[in-house]
Amino acid sequence: MNLSSPIEAQCLKGQILISENTYALTKEFIEVGPPNRVEVKGARSAVDLYELHATERPHSMEVPRREGRKSPRIKVNMPIVFQNLAGKIVLGENYDGEAIDISYHGLLIETPIQLCKSAEIKMSLSLELFSDRTTYLYARIINTEQVGDKFRSSMEFTTIGTEGLRAIKQYVDNMAATSSVICMQ
Repeated sequence: MNLSSPIEAQCLKGQILISENTYALTKEFIEVGPPNRVEVKGARSAVDLYELHATERPHSMEVPRREGRKSPRIKVNMPIVFQNLAGKIVLGENYDGEAIDISYHGLLIETPIQLCKSAEIKMSLSLELFSDRTTYLYARIINTEQVGDKFRSSMEFTTIGTEGLRAIKQYVDNMAATSSVICMQ
């Protein structure tokens, strides 16, 4: 079965993922991160994917490391509404949550439901304050932890239009200039 497209869909910006089979065939001359068990479309069961870090063939090469966030992380207290995805299908049920912090490339949210690592969600984003103009953004869950009776999930945006990116960057920049920045990485 050809898993290249579903594996590619799991990649975040700048990331190279390989399957178990590719890893088995190349493990003598590559360096990878720990396996990450993921459900991919077309596979009967979850598969282990490995993040490629370096190779010795045809000559020594390293994949540029994805560094941590290079934008400010701004504390926020914003209600959000999101929908889960099953593959490329947006599921009908809306869920409420709260954005805890935001950066140019992602969010930390708190929800009453647990979101699994690598799950994808769809959210609506207002492009202007007091305006009906919205756009949709898609994000992948990077990590989830339980905090009391809620769940905190960090996510990275996977699909967002130019207007949406511009709106987020402008918001983060304006808030960074006037409020407390959690950290700058």
